[in-house]
Amino acid sequence: MRKMTKRSAIIVGSAVAAIGVGAAAWAAGWAVLGEGDATAKSADIKKLTATATVTGNVYPGAQRGITLTVNNPNEFPVAVTPNSFKYKDITVTGGKDADTCKSKLTATAFGGLTEISGTGTVPADKSAVVTAKLTIGDLPQECAAKTFKLAYDFAGVSAA
Repeated sequence: MRKMTKRSAIIVGSAVAAIGVGAAAWAAGWAVLGEGDATAKSADIKKLTATATVTGNVYPGAQRGITLTVNNPNEFPVAVTPNSFKYKDITVTGGKDADTCKSKLTATAFGGLTEISGTGTVPADKSAVVTAKLTIGDLPQECAAKTFKLAYDFAGVSAA
């Protein structure tokens, strides 16, 4: 049999001590396991609403400031999503070519929201002002000196 060195004795002694401490801790109390059930209901998703004002006159290629007062009826905060602004209907007034202007407008006439200032977040159950840039795309010549009233869709994401 081989002679045990000091180093081997220390290693074996430490291992025995560790096992002894673990056994003592185990003997001090029993492990008790448990189980249970939980239920949760997800929040309703309610549609955001907004009124908006565009700063300055619009013309092809312009980028204008837009201020939206967004109402969030949800129980969680919502961040307005850039490039989610899509007009779905438009009323054009201001002279004899108003109907021609409306008939020639394309989906790119009023582009997406860009450069939302700050987080664009609207707190839960509150209204907040969100400012952004609105890109003006193709506006036909017949749309000069006209006033536009847009019905639009926009989106947001939960910001909780």
